[in-house]
Amino acid sequence: MISLHAIRSGHSCLLVALLWFHAALAALVGWTQHAETTLLGTIIDVAIALVATLQQRRTSPWLHLTLSVGAMAGIAVLLAELAVLALLIGLCDWRAIVTAATVVAGHHLVLGLTAPHYVFHGGSHLGRIVLHAVILAVEAGAAIFLCRKLVALVGSIEQ
Repeated sequence: MISLHAIRSGHSCLLVALLWFHAALAALVGWTQHAETTLLGTIIDVAIALVATLQQRRTSPWLHLTLSVGAMAGIAVLLAELAVLALLIGLCDWRAIVTAATVVAGHHLVLGLTAPHYVFHGGSHLGRIVLHAVILAVEAGAAIFLCRKLVALVGSIEQ
């Protein structure tokens, strides 16, 4: 039988594994490039992955929000952000998608204006930030729509 709990639980396992993979990859890149600046990012990645792992036994909105923030926190490639946003549909929780989109938008806005070389190759300007925000909003809107439809579909099957 299909249930929201089963879908959320299975998808949470996948996202927690992706968080640990990302933390390991960040540590490896930092170690091989002797980049001391990645140490803090790696510590944050490990902390988020650990919190998500500890919360994983009970699928809850807090787990969904932790997974969405963790999944978006260290991504530096727009296409990867959009792929992860699509993966969050499996949590069947629109709040996780809104949280992830907010993290990315805030990251792009703050760093795009203060340290554009960290976010955009070749520099940044407000028009480029707005374009990325529009793309992100369209993706998030589609993901929220699909998430809500999935919840409704599974809810009607469960009854």
